[in-house]
Parts: sequence; C-alpha cells; structure tokens
Amino acid sequence: MSAISAKLPPRWTLPARLQSGLRASLAGYQEHVDRAQDAAATLARNRAFQLELEANDFKGLSSMLRESTNLYVVAAGSKLHVGRAPGFAVRRQVAVITRRGLVGTVTGFVPLDTTLVQELRARSGLAAADALVLMQGNHIVASSPEVNGNLSVSSGRTETVRVSGTRYRALLAPAVSTDVHLAVL
Repeated sequence: MSAISAKLPPRWTLPARLQSGLRASLAGYQEHVDRAQDAAATLARNRAFQLELEANDFKGLSSMLRESTNLYVVAAGSKLHVGRAPGFAVRRQVAVITRRGLVGTVTGFVPLDTTLVQELRARSGLAAADALVLMQGNHIVASSPEVNGNLSVSSGRTETVRVSGTRYRALLAPAVSTDVHLAVL
C-alpha cells in the first residue's frame, strides 16, 4: 500500500475492493462455464456414449450420466431426453456427430443459483460486509450473504443504491448471459 493510499479514508478503498471482488467472481464464473462446456464436449466425443445415443438406449445413457448432475442429453429428433433438464442456467451445447451424422446433443449447464453465488463469493476476496448478487434483469435472484429486492444500477460504475431499504455501494458487471448480471454490494 502506498503512503498516499494509507492516508485516505477507508471509503476511498471501497471501489477498488468491489472491482477486485467482482473481477475474481467473474473469473470464477467463467471457470464454471468452461467446465460445463468441457464436460459436454468430453461426453460427446466418448465412443461408448455415441453408440448408446445412436441406439437410443435410455438405460445405458442414464447409467453413463448417473454421476453427471449438470449434463442433459437429447437424441436427434428429440425422441429421447436423459438427465435433469436445465432450469435457470447458463448452457453450453455440443453436437454429437457420428458416421450416421447428427445423433443428438449434450448440454452442459451451470445453474444460476445461491450455491453458485456462494462458491464465487468464497473465492472473491470480498469483505465480510460485501454481498455478491446474481440478477436477472433488475431482480436479485441469488446472493451471498442474503440480499433481496431489485437493483437498478449502470454497468461498470460504482453507485450508491438502496435495496430493500438498506444503503449500499454497488458495482454491476456487464451481462454474463442474456439479461443476467453479477454485482457486488
């Protein structure tokens, strides 16, 4: 810490702390999305999986996906669906192509929920008083620690806002998915 920043009141370090925490959260988010993409691509390339999908073998496919909670498989023509369908999630879809052509798709997904936000916040370096929130539009859908309500703030600027009657300094990241944002309060 420089001599100048050591003399500044703590409020002057807030925007930097929020920026750093938000950057770390965004990096963690991207890691989750990359892992979902990699898991879908790895399964799509697996020859045993391809043969089961060509045969529309629900039992065999279900067995292969038993340990994969965030993968969803659809056979070509939507004849067969295996795995838990993604709800509010970021999705990465991979085509499964064999000698027969397109035989289906594998979707790797990251649920956009409190569990994700807690994992991201734990690695963010945010202070105990700071909250990481996941928003759809202006509505907070998940947070750590818990914050409920709506947030209207411009992306990339630190602003003072009120959420459910509590005053915060907020920093909103650009959209991570269609109309989905991370913010630090």
